[in-house]
Amino acid sequence: MLKDKLIHHVDPPNGADLPFDFAACAHGVRRSAYLSVGGYNEDLFYTQEEGDLALRMYDHGGWRTIFGTSPVLHLMQSNTKTSYIQDYTGARNKILFYYRYAPLRYLPGRIAGSTVTELIQAIKRRRIAPKAKGLLDGFVMVLTRKAKRTPVKLASFQAYLAQR
Repeated sequence: MLKDKLIHHVDPPNGADLPFDFAACAHGVRRSAYLSVGGYNEDLFYTQEEGDLALRMYDHGGWRTIFGTSPVLHLMQSNTKTSYIQDYTGARNKILFYYRYAPLRYLPGRIAGSTVTELIQAIKRRRIAPKAKGLLDGFVMVLTRKAKRTPVKLASFQAYLAQR
């Protein structure tokens, strides 16, 4: 909460579960917490980076979000607007995200499910090339070991899935 030009952390009411995503344009985290998890994952440029950071912070002992403030107004792109980079990174980053953080018992299903979902979206929107290229590049990074595998705790991943 912004008060007297300082950001104050506020615990959620009644111990409510904390969200895993936050608006890229309007968030603040403690520097020490940000640095303790290694900051943003630079492999996830443009899509998934906020959820990635939130999941790692949660996995390292939780984090508190700011409650009781004014709602953030975030101008979203129209669904009819086409964006090669958004389609490409969205598909690629889902593969990289689940490969890196999903515990082994969830990994095959999450990778397969994301692949199918992305391909269905590509066909429906008639934008197959960027999604297919993103998926291919994600799989190439995994298979050539350019993507890291650092799964989070099972309980953290299950909490993340419960909020999806």
